[in-house]
Amino acid sequence: MPGTALLVRQAGARVCEIRSSKALLDTMNIGVRLQTIADMVPAGARLVDVGTDHAYLPCALVQAGRVKLAIASDVAAGPCEAARRTLGEAGLATQVPVRLGSGLTTVTPGEVDTAVLAGMGSGTMLLILDEAPQVVAQLQTLLLQPMTGAPQ
Repeated sequence: MPGTALLVRQAGARVCEIRSSKALLDTMNIGVRLQTIADMVPAGARLVDVGTDHAYLPCALVQAGRVKLAIASDVAAGPCEAARRTLGEAGLATQVPVRLGSGLTTVTPGEVDTAVLAGMGSGTMLLILDEAPQVVAQLQTLLLQPMTGAPQ
């Protein structure tokens, strides 16, 4: 169902309970959906947020000191510009790179250990995962939050 977040680890997959803390909401109002995803990101992760749009998730995670590295990635120039604005306003323009490109092809295998694919259709997610198998093989955590096409 839309809005449900899944946490997938290399050892297998499991559906996580949706629990939301106020930890990151106090730093930046990212909303319940993104907060739920943020709560699932392992501490010290090296993260890429695919389809970042405004880079709210990477911004909040860096501000909270939750991740070692955050990369904001999007396939379209408009969202990349919006991400740069958000990061600039937060004083994080030099800490969070914004990359224009298709899915996980914007990172190299082993560069990140955690990937977030949220707010897109499940079919798009499958294409993104199929497009970069070497990157996927190196991930420890894969967070998926489909908006359409999710099993009922």
